[in-house]
Amino acid sequence: MPSPEAATQDFVLDTEDLLRLLSAEPGGVHLVGYSYGGLSAVLAASSQPQTVRSLTVIEAPLWAAAPDDPEVQALASLTDRFINEPDDERASRFSIDRRSREWYPTHGA
Repeated sequence: MPSPEAATQDFVLDTEDLLRLLSAEPGGVHLVGYSYGGLSAVLAASSQPQTVRSLTVIEAPLWAAAPDDPEVQALASLTDRFINEPDDERASRFSIDRRSREWYPTHGA
């Protein structure tokens, strides 16, 4: 059963709906989330990992869950830069080193 209509997208409410559905499925589910649905899927899977057999997330705006985090802000800034200037060679060559949490060029400076 779908959620009632809402004036805005509410990923917290969507996550609560999803958690109710997950708890009703014995044996777990293969969960797929796209866009804001991906954000809800990640939150639900982290809340009830025993109910999720696999998780696929596509184009989820994960920074919406932690907008004040400095690393999230840095990633969002880089993403905006790449979107606004797709020919910016430097923006397209940067990645994040998950061990050190520092930005570094992936193909030279």
